[in-house]
Amino acid sequence: MQMSFARFLLVPVLAVCAIASARAAVILTIDVTDPEKVLFTATGAHAQNNDVETSVGQGFTLLGFFNQEVDYDYTSFDRSNLKSPGASFAYGDLFVASISGDGRDLNIAGSGFVSQDFSATEAAFTGSARIDLSAWMSTLTPGTTGDILAGDAFYNTVVIGQYQIIPEPGTISLLIGAGLLLAVGLRMGRVQVKKSEG
Repeated sequence: MQMSFARFLLVPVLAVCAIASARAAVILTIDVTDPEKVLFTATGAHAQNNDVETSVGQGFTLLGFFNQEVDYDYTSFDRSNLKSPGASFAYGDLFVASISGDGRDLNIAGSGFVSQDFSATEAAFTGSARIDLSAWMSTLTPGTTGDILAGDAFYNTVVIGQYQIIPEPGTISLLIGAGLLLAVGLRMGRVQVKKSEG
């Protein structure tokens, strides 16, 4: 009885893991724990599509990054070694863009006309960047995922992967809940075994 109940509880946990892995590859995570030092980190996952048409100066755009319209803004940041495979230098500019909706997208770019060279056979990005997004924290939702488009509002090509704003409270809560349910189930199984022995 104890083993079958534990297996019964394990099935939903495995289903959640399978669903999570079925999503498109997350190539960039954004940790918003510290609003003044939001950490953009390359995951090492390959690009979803190839692109050699966009330049580092056009960068890439996180579609639907903000949960509401924000005022157009530009800023540069210098705590970065985040770059694409084709670039010899890191991204360092940030723009609010309007591709998927008025002022809801974030474009990250650099200087120059060097091709970014995204490929489905190698990591889309390497490195990380720390950016002060404290002025926009009310417009960011942890757990949000979305498409990353090669290019900017003026010229863009293909979706190269997904981003995810972390920490993602839903997944953490789900795993904790499943773990507690499994622990209770195992405990109940032990109690039933002791009752049948005694």
